Amino acid sequence: MREGISLISGTIESIRVGKPASLHYKSKIVQSAIYKDEVHHPIHVSKTNLEGDKQSDLNHHGGPDKAICVYPSEHYPYWSEKIGQLFKAGDFGENLTIFGLTEDKVRIGDILKADGCLFQVTQPREPCYKIAARHNIDQLPFWIRASGYSGYYLRVLEEGILTKGSVIEIIDRAPQSITIAYANQIMHHDSSNREAIQSILSVDALSESWKEKFSRVLASAK
Repeated sequence: MREGISLISGTIESIRVGKPASLHYKSKIVQSAIYKDEVHHPIHVSKTNLEGDKQSDLNHHGGPDKAICVYPSEHYPYWSEKIGQLFKAGDFGENLTIFGLTEDKVRIGDILKADGCLFQVTQPREPCYKIAARHNIDQLPFWIRASGYSGYYLRVLEEGILTKGSVIEIIDRAPQSITIAYANQIMHHDSSNREAIQSILSVDALSESWKEKFSRVLASAK
């Protein structure tokens, strides 16, 4: 742990896993694991996912850089008020619903500890059409990008057992101050800011997929 840092901690309010199932989207049926069931017992965390959790589209979900999807519970009241229907833990298909570690507090590259597990923050979660399909709200992915209330992904550094209600804390801060909120802002609202993009790309812990996305943005701006 770096000397002199102030620990920031949160609480794991919900743990969820799911497997691919049919999801209706407009005139099509697609496969998605966005519906996840809550787990009330201690669960094993591997380098690629939680025990019992699967992804249907490994090109965009899952893998070492996106092993665990996190969503802050603080945002659900906002969505309930905005949309006029109740939103609650698990409604965005996350694995962990966490209170206390929102996008403006968490940096890409931060090391988090919960129970015997170690995680590293890698990138914002990108909302796709499957969130729209689940809630039958076509605009929902666009509203998520606009709000910055995206959630984020974790890489698993040390496998272990995770339990609902456990404290999850930042035990080592990334040296660059690139928060998830800042990365969202640059990607979706200020993509012509070459200096900002280069600073984000300098973060070694950034996921490969977001390195590729920002590299393409830089190349297209030349």
